[in-house]
Amino acid sequence: MLKMGDAVVIVVTLGVIMLVSWLSNREIEKSLVRARHAESDLRKERDSLEIKVKKRTSELERLQFEKTEQMQRFVEFGRASSGLFHDMVNPVQAAILSIEHLKNVASTSSSADIKKYIDEAVAQMEKARNFINTARGQITKQEININFDPEEQIAIVFQMLSFRARRDKVQLTKAQSPVRLEIKGNPLSFNRLIAGLVSNAIDSYDGVSSEKESPRAVTVVSEKNKNFLRFSVVDNGKGISSDDQKKIFELFFTTKGVERGTGIGLAICKEIAEKEFGGALSFKSEEGVGTTFVVEIPAKV
Repeated sequence: MLKMGDAVVIVVTLGVIMLVSWLSNREIEKSLVRARHAESDLRKERDSLEIKVKKRTSELERLQFEKTEQMQRFVEFGRASSGLFHDMVNPVQAAILSIEHLKNVASTSSSADIKKYIDEAVAQMEKARNFINTARGQITKQEININFDPEEQIAIVFQMLSFRARRDKVQLTKAQSPVRLEIKGNPLSFNRLIAGLVSNAIDSYDGVSSEKESPRAVTVVSEKNKNFLRFSVVDNGKGISSDDQKKIFELFFTTKGVERGTGIGLAICKEIAEKEFGGALSFKSEEGVGTTFVVEIPAKV
């Protein structure tokens, strides 16, 4: 039989157990709350870290692409420089001859003859200056945003690549647009875009027999409609295999030899068309027949 004292002991014991349980449960709840907060903080920190990593990765990729683009400009300049300097010799020599004629006949010729020699010297030096400006435009990067005539930039590209085209027996032709074209943006970037595509088209004849029925030609066609300007660079070269077509715009992918290709030209062309001009670069090709690259730039209306 329980006595009163035993009942008190039991009640007190149960009370102590309940108190300890309650205190323990409260601490457990507090620990769970702290754990949930810690988990939430860790999740936020993880998300923030992922954002920082993605942002930093994007910045590194952008810097890498800028360095790669800069390297490509110097590579293309190196490839074109021999032709530029070769072609620049002729107008400089012509200007020197005109000045020498002027010096020899200055005292005996009429003013009309003197003016003819002066005009010839000035014209030849202007041509030499254009060669120099073309070379400078290939290795400089300037932030320009103006309205410019794309036909003028295409003509400069043809002038710059004329020596390479003659050396490889490739004819450069331009299908003139029936209407005046105008683009707002950086003319140097457009120049590099077209130069990259025309240079690639010239290289497409590497290894192609000169006895092939279709002519060794690279043609640039300019068109305009209400929504966009289209520039097509067409060649009759060796074309691109179906396997290579899937990777043609990948950075550092090339089917050319080391002396001709770096694998970054077309990737940069696509970057310029899409990022700088808000347009698109596409192509169609048939192996053994030829390739057409098409640049579409939204028309400013």
